[in-house]
Amino acid sequence: MGIILCETHGSQGFREVCVHIWNELAKKNFPIMRTLPGYNVKICNKCYQENNVGELQKITFDELLDLPDEEFIKFKEKYSPKYKNLDRRCKCIECIRQIELINTIKNGEDPSFEPFENTLMYKDTKIIEQLREVLTSHFEFPKSQNNYNKSVDAFFMRSGGVSYPFSIKFYYITEKKDQNKLLKLIDGFFETIPQKQRHISFYEFENWITEELEIGIRRYKGEEKLLLENMIK
Repeated sequence: MGIILCETHGSQGFREVCVHIWNELAKKNFPIMRTLPGYNVKICNKCYQENNVGELQKITFDELLDLPDEEFIKFKEKYSPKYKNLDRRCKCIECIRQIELINTIKNGEDPSFEPFENTLMYKDTKIIEQLREVLTSHFEFPKSQNNYNKSVDAFFMRSGGVSYPFSIKFYYITEKKDQNKLLKLIDGFFETIPQKQRHISFYEFENWITEELEIGIRRYKGEEKLLLENMIK
C-alpha cells in the first residue's frame, strides 16, 4: 500500500475508490462499498454490475502475491481490464473512517473501529511541537541509539487519527520518579487542550536489529520491553 499526505492526518495509507464513491465521500456520505478482488479497490454497485465483478473469483491481495507466475498471468489477463476500466481516485483511510464515524453516529450505529475523536492530529502540529518544547525544557532525555541519527532525543511523538490516539514513546527512562515527572508534565499541558485522548508508553530500551543482506543491510526494531503504559480515552 502506498502513502498519501493528508492535511488533517499526515502520512497515511490510502484507499482506491471508484469516482462514484469518491463523490459520495466528498459530500460526507458513507456509501455501500463493494470490492474488486485482488486489487482491493472499493467500488459502488453500479461499477460492480457494469464490470461483471460478481463473476470473478474472490482473491485477497496477499493470496495474489503467492500465486505462481503462470496463475498470476492468468489473473492479470482477466482482472486487469476491469481495474483499468474504473475511474479511480485515492482517499486517505483516516478521512474515510472519519466520514464513517459521522454517519454511524447519525444513524445510531457503531463504527467498524474504536474511535478517537478528541486527539491531537497532524493538523495540530503546532500544539504537538509546543508539548515537545515543554518536555525538553524540563527534562534531559537520553539520546536515541538509531545509527542514522543519534542526536535525536529518545522519545517519539506520533500524531493521532480518528482510529488511534496521539502517542508518545519514551525509551531508557526506567526510574519510576522520572516516569511520574514526565506524566505530570504531560497531564499539566493537556489541562488546557480539548483534545485529551492520548497514549503514553515507556520502554526499557530501543531494540534495533541489523540484518545483513546480499545487497546491503536491513535495520528494524525487534520486540521491546514495555515498562509503563498510560492511556487517556
